[in-house]
Amino acid sequence: MRLFRARMRENSVALSDDTKKAASMPTLPEDADPRSSIIFEDDDGSSSVGSGATLPKSRFQRRAQMSSIDRNLDALGLAPHPDAHEELPRYELETIQMFGSLTGASLTWLELKQLGFKLDPQWKSTSQSMLESTVSSAFLVKLLEGSGLQRGDARLTDFYGKLRDLDALEVDRPLTLAVFDKLVAPCRDIIYLAISGDLSIPDFSAFGSTLEKIYSKINEIKSGANASYIPQLAQVNPEQFGISVTTVSGQHLSIGDSDVPFCIQSCSKPLSYLMALGEHGSAYVHRCVGTEPSGQRFNEMVLKDAPEPKQPSRRIPHNPMINAGAMMMCSMLSPKLTREERLEKVLDTWRALTAGAGPDPVGYDDATYQSESATADRNWCLAYMMKESGAFPPCFTSLSETLELYFQICSILCTSRGMSVMAATLANGGLNPITGERVFAADDVRRVLPLMLTCGMYDFSGQWAFDVGLPAKSGVGGCVFMVIPNVCGIAVWSPRLDPIGNSVRAVAVAQELCRTYALHNFEVFSGLSRHKVDLSKRRKNEESIKAIAAVLFAASHGEVRALRSHHIAGMDIYASDYDQRTALHIAAAAGHVDAVEYLVKTAPAADLEHIIGAKDRWGFTPLHEAENFDRSVIDKNGQAQRRSRVSIDDDAAERHGALSLPPHAPLASPLCTPSLGAPQP
Repeated sequence: MRLFRARMRENSVALSDDTKKAASMPTLPEDADPRSSIIFEDDDGSSSVGSGATLPKSRFQRRAQMSSIDRNLDALGLAPHPDAHEELPRYELETIQMFGSLTGASLTWLELKQLGFKLDPQWKSTSQSMLESTVSSAFLVKLLEGSGLQRGDARLTDFYGKLRDLDALEVDRPLTLAVFDKLVAPCRDIIYLAISGDLSIPDFSAFGSTLEKIYSKINEIKSGANASYIPQLAQVNPEQFGISVTTVSGQHLSIGDSDVPFCIQSCSKPLSYLMALGEHGSAYVHRCVGTEPSGQRFNEMVLKDAPEPKQPSRRIPHNPMINAGAMMMCSMLSPKLTREERLEKVLDTWRALTAGAGPDPVGYDDATYQSESATADRNWCLAYMMKESGAFPPCFTSLSETLELYFQICSILCTSRGMSVMAATLANGGLNPITGERVFAADDVRRVLPLMLTCGMYDFSGQWAFDVGLPAKSGVGGCVFMVIPNVCGIAVWSPRLDPIGNSVRAVAVAQELCRTYALHNFEVFSGLSRHKVDLSKRRKNEESIKAIAAVLFAASHGEVRALRSHHIAGMDIYASDYDQRTALHIAAAAGHVDAVEYLVKTAPAADLEHIIGAKDRWGFTPLHEAENFDRSVIDKNGQAQRRSRVSIDDDAAERHGALSLPPHAPLASPLCTPSLGAPQP
């Protein structure tokens, strides 16, 4: 991973005294491209200069460039010129940041001409300006698609339409700042997030590669069989298999048979519950349905006790995710309308949930409805049980209307692509991430997710919560959709079912994802030690960087207890930062004898010589730090005393000499900061 620091050029630039005080402007290497003002520093301290003609293809480089623009403006002390020419074009700051990050060009000319900033009259620069720079249309499109923003995304319709008008979609064209500004104007916010790496899954291309490998692996599974009690489900090609993911930023990926319609069946139940909540509120709904797992099959002839003063023998369904509970929810859906109107209203809600997934993925299969209605004796029995137990709400009309609507809702068609957008809408608190339409209240979404976690996978729900730990719902049509709150929705469809009624491949996909990614809601990490990838992190090694920082912070303050805790948690307490400085460097430089002793005694014997002799980027070892710095150590009585030696094992002492803090060394050194002891370049 490359670390970046944007620097401004010093040579050929004359600044006023005030500006010189405000800005630190190191000199570029002699072989630097004179058009560029950006330096990228590698982990080893080596530098490479970004050229205005070379596109920074790493999202980290683009983000560093965007950050440098803000810093450069602040450092130069620039202010808008009161006499700026009104006829000059003006650009949004986000547009300038995006264009600068894509081209590597500086703000030099824009500050003067476009933004109307007042500069020192003597300021001269040979840096390439944005006015003279262009960005490749092919590169821009590839960047957006690589970020998970597809051409069919409704938010980018105008953007791609304008590219097509410019003949810059299928043909690579250079885009100037003025053209770029007009292109991104309708969708500046989402393109800004893509370029800066701030979408929900920053490394979407890597996630896509992992998902494709999982798809190939799981596609080999041939166990299970289609649901047979409904003829239409039994006739579906069992080899079909699709995976779709949509994030709360609208990123999307589909693999396999993602556009093949299928019956949603029981996947409708969480949405029927949400619709009932939206119409009647939580108190009204939960008077008639519970929130606990039943511990029984989804169509078991069982209800839970819910006595009331006037109805001491009253019983209700255990939860909305089983058949009895779903029928109860259907009894509450617009009961004053005709059944045709009620079904159309439900379909409209589904269309709002899945909008943005390309062509309308929502349909209805009347043949499946007829089959379900003709073989529904058990569901009728459950309905009569609920009626006899006084379970239905005051708005209840009739068993026939309720059950027929339930069968019709189960016969709704959708695709895995559409189901993933629906799941992403739930992950986004009821707000469709692509259309921006609010479909459900966030509070109601919060109510349905724990029910999906504990009751959504039939009799497998407990094992699912144990293994996967995500809110999910399955249906005998072969779909399982999962919700990762605030991140994404995932839908997997494969018709072959296990004996419980869940898609064999869908369950396997979820388990594989949880082996690679930190998706489980109850994923616990001891300290900062991680062995799984966090989807929402910008950098793959972000947790590793945090871990190193935590260890170095503890060493800089001599906190042995914290060092011990990090070590027990599985962290590498001898890892180095980008300056190749370890906790032992820091502790020795700061004079924390107890921390040095702990680090030396804890080090593996085979690695001790390397650990004590490890050099940082300036060539200093922990031994050098101990020899060159002196610190006062406070005794138990609060009195300052000198310690002249840190004891290590005899073999290490013979090889390296004792780690010592000489009594006559100065208390500070110009090569070190007071806190961490990091030499200054």
